[in-house]
Amino acid sequence: MNSLSKAQYSGKNEKELDSIMRQTISRLNQKSKGVLAADESNPTLKVRFDKINLESTCETRLNYRRLLLLNPVLKKYISGVILHSETFENHEIRHFLSSSGIEIGVKVDMGSLPFPLKNNPLVKHTIGFDTLRERCSNYFSKGARFVKWRSFIKIENGQIDPEALNQMCQEQALYAATAQAEGLVPIIEPELCMDGDHSREIAFKFNKKIISNVLNRCISFGVQMKFSVLKIAMVTAGIACESRKTETFRERIESDSLMTLECLEEVVPAGMGSINFLSGGQTESEASFHLNEINRMMEERKEKSGGGKNWNGVSFSFGRALQGSVLKTWQGSEENDERAKQEFENLLGVNSQARDGGLAIDWETFRNGSSPDESHFVEGYVY
Repeated sequence: MNSLSKAQYSGKNEKELDSIMRQTISRLNQKSKGVLAADESNPTLKVRFDKINLESTCETRLNYRRLLLLNPVLKKYISGVILHSETFENHEIRHFLSSSGIEIGVKVDMGSLPFPLKNNPLVKHTIGFDTLRERCSNYFSKGARFVKWRSFIKIENGQIDPEALNQMCQEQALYAATAQAEGLVPIIEPELCMDGDHSREIAFKFNKKIISNVLNRCISFGVQMKFSVLKIAMVTAGIACESRKTETFRERIESDSLMTLECLEEVVPAGMGSINFLSGGQTESEASFHLNEINRMMEERKEKSGGGKNWNGVSFSFGRALQGSVLKTWQGSEENDERAKQEFENLLGVNSQARDGGLAIDWETFRNGSSPDESHFVEGYVY
């Protein structure tokens, strides 16, 4: 990629592509808005539908997508939506989103497989490169303006696999370069999973290492950070860490948020197009409160010191944390559509406030160390 310009690679006008990506980043970074991740694969939706005793078919999946995506309230709170390829091919949904001024994105990785010859099945690589360029070109021609590729890694015995990290860097850099050559803003998503009993400090250490290595590899591939979105996990202890039982809920949220902000300041360049956090199996309250505290602390630092990195945006790109209660309320029944839509609007409103650090949190409601709402953590989660 370094030897070819975007114009030479894709046959498109380079200045025009840069102008389109600049506009996409600007639209994604609208104040009080974030990105809805509605790109779950069919197998993942089947697991979720099984929990409400709903068969996963083309019809039921479309009904659920329509509930979320043909909703006028999206325009108020959402700047972009990541779609699964099945949903993207629905003209009605694409038209509604586009006419509402919402940027359309598509998940372009095609899942993950274990490393060949590795004895550890948990160490995986992400697939989909053989048709990536053609799919990116096709999605762009149909109105998509950004894409997403998720790579993930887990901490085991206090370490991450160095070969898995190298693979993650290579995947994200090659994918992001391919996307930008087609005029698409890439969501760079190197996720450190919550699985395990590691401490917050260990998560901080490896989040820094992952982010810095991935971004450096992307830059070496010619990827422009100003036209990229960084989607990462917040710095939290592993789901089985003892500190989750000993800390109060407020202590945990504030400590996680402070360490997340410090991680960003140490490794994310000021010119990053946008930073959007994934929820990663947190409860809805945890994800929203973390986002709020990160933004609140960031603004406090700016006011006190007059410094800090001036990122274009620090927002959300939540999936499970914006859908869990909605799906539970809906139960696959048309009779519950309005109640589910109201639940969805409530969640969007909360995260809109959190994106600006303006959420009023009643910490007395959360006296113990756990969140009162349902956890969305799934061991070994895949999209």
